[in-house]
Amino acid sequence: MKQNLSKNQNKEKSNLIRTIEDFVQVEYIEKKSRFIAQAYPVCSIEEVEEQLKVIRGKYSDATHNCYAYILGISKDLYRYGDDGEPSGTAGKPIYQTIVNFDLTNILVVITRYFGGIKLGASGLVRAYSTATKLVLESARIVEKPILENIAIDLSYNEYTKVKNIIYNNFVEIKETFSDKVFVVGKIPMNIKDEFVEKINNILSREIITGEK
Repeated sequence: MKQNLSKNQNKEKSNLIRTIEDFVQVEYIEKKSRFIAQAYPVCSIEEVEEQLKVIRGKYSDATHNCYAYILGISKDLYRYGDDGEPSGTAGKPIYQTIVNFDLTNILVVITRYFGGIKLGASGLVRAYSTATKLVLESARIVEKPILENIAIDLSYNEYTKVKNIIYNNFVEIKETFSDKVFVVGKIPMNIKDEFVEKINNILSREIITGEK
């Protein structure tokens, strides 16, 4: 009995990711250089690119806008950039600090305004690591369910039967009405199988699920 409980707990845990709840920003001064550390919860590369575009526009007068992001449960989708700082002194320390916090689905951008005093390679690594550490310590770290894409094709009669269940379980939803109803959205991984089974039972058929 104890062994089964442990397996269930491990399975439930594997459906969760550690990330930050909301945007957070802190400032850090090192030898007159101003570091603005910003952390954002993100879910896709498109969201990362859009946020970077906004930041580069907002801080277009900054000396550097260095960043790192990690996406996905396996954390194997990541990238970092030095934005003109010596190679390996900015983006990589930001990335490594995020790894040390065991976070994913996160973008951290450190905007630097040069203060006139050079920090040297080791000083830059320390400064970007410290700025990242400070912003992550200021963030509220949460565990969130992993979301999966799901798509369903329904007749209007079927849609009427399962509409409430869809709205009660989908985190994001987009509906298209034509000769049929096409429902596309995201649902927590840990309830997807139960949701699909429930819909199948109501409609007496297997629904089509997956990304569209």
